[in-house]
Amino acid sequence: MALVKQKHLQLYKTYIEQLVTDLGKTISVVNSAASSQCTNCIYDHVHKSGSGRYNGTGPSPFTSGICPVCSNKGIIQTTTTTNITGTINWGNLGENDEFVLSTAGTEEATHFKIKTFIRHYTKIKDADYLILDGVRCRLCNIIKRGLKNHVVCIAICKRDD
Repeated sequence: MALVKQKHLQLYKTYIEQLVTDLGKTISVVNSAASSQCTNCIYDHVHKSGSGRYNGTGPSPFTSGICPVCSNKGIIQTTTTTNITGTINWGNLGENDEFVLSTAGTEEATHFKIKTFIRHYTKIKDADYLILDGVRCRLCNIIKRGLKNHVVCIAICKRDD
């Protein structure tokens, strides 16, 4: 006879997800996609930049000078931002790299602890950086947590400014 039944596990999952939703804030997860050659100007392979001449097929015609699409870089890098919900705690890393909550106003917090839904695990793990409370951060570590099944992920991030 199992002490923890499936209905208890489902209640646990439901309540944890509701707590994260009710207490959570918006977290921006930013990924930079692979670069691609500009579709508006002629690429200069010698200088590895835009030539400053319209290619005749691009979306923004121009006569000469600076390409309005890539600013003569010759490449376009697409950045995608996904907003997720999670709880955020400010703190620092103590001994043995343990996260220690900071008392508000007593010291400069350098790390964040995020708790969010397990479905965001891969997004956070693959992110170039995150924006929490308006602060740019990079991921230090991420783990999965829950009873029997993983329900949430916990990420530790460090200020990146």
